[in-house]
Amino acid sequence: MVREPVLDPANLKRPGGRGKTHFSEDLLKVLPATGLTDGLWQEAAEKTESTFKRLKVQLKSAGLVVQEGGIWKPAPGPESPKSPIGPSDLGP
Repeated sequence: MVREPVLDPANLKRPGGRGKTHFSEDLLKVLPATGLTDGLWQEAAEKTESTFKRLKVQLKSAGLVVQEGGIWKPAPGPESPKSPIGPSDLGP
């Protein structure tokens, strides 16, 4: 093995890991007021099952969605599916 003098080892690894690429607001944007089942909502959001479940739990915990008879709907109130909701608004 020969070390290349122009390469900087400090550029090989950086702390902090990968940034977030999926956000709860993505799920809210595709959820109509009439609601969707889990399967249809996941399909509309184009998320994997595990990502969809994680984001849905965040929305439910924040009180932004409710489930009525197997159908998920945006929660009634001042928030709407078009409201800007960032990751910092929903917690970890």
